[in-house]
Amino acid sequence: HGRLLSGIGKELSLWDLGMKKMLKKSTDSHSFSSRITGIRCQEFRITVQMQTNSICMVQYQARINQFRLIVNDFRERASMTFEQLDYDTVVCSDKFGGVCVQRVPDNVVEDVIGEVFVRNFQSKAEFYVGDVCTWIQKARLIVGAPECIIYGTVGGALGAFIALKEDDAKVFYELER
Repeated sequence: HGRLLSGIGKELSLWDLGMKKMLKKSTDSHSFSSRITGIRCQEFRITVQMQTNSICMVQYQARINQFRLIVNDFRERASMTFEQLDYDTVVCSDKFGGVCVQRVPDNVVEDVIGEVFVRNFQSKAEFYVGDVCTWIQKARLIVGAPECIIYGTVGGALGAFIALKEDDAKVFYELER
C-alpha cells in the first residue's frame, strides 16, 4: 500500500511517503515490552517478534490510525526466528533449541470488529531440536510434494518437519515396536 512499517527498539511505526520526506502515520510503543527483532505482514495482520517476549500479532486499524494488539504469546521465549505458515499459524524458535507452532484462536476474528480483547496463541506443537535454530522457512523439498518446515541451526545442521500421512505414521509406529 505504499507504506513502510518499521520496528525500532520497542516502537512499531507506520510511515507514509510525503512530498519531501517520510511522514509518521502511527506509532505503538506501549504494546511491546522488549526490543522488536522481526516483523512480517500478511494481509491485515502484522506478526511482531520480540527479543525476550516471543511473538504477538497486531492489526493496523486505519479509521482510528492505531495498532491494536490482538494475539499474544503467554510464554516468554527468547526468540531467534519465526515464519508465518498461513494467515493464522506461526512457527518460531527460541535460543534454547525449542521450536513451537502456534495458532490464532478462532474467536479472535469477531473480537477485532468490536472491542478488542487480547487472546493468547493456541500452542499446537512444541519440539526440541537440540541446537539453536537461526533460520526457519516453509518450502517444498521436491515439486508436487506437500510443504514442510525447513530449519538451520548454529551448528550447521539442517532439518525438516514433515507432516506424515496416516499410512506413513502406522509404518513408523510398527518400526518403533
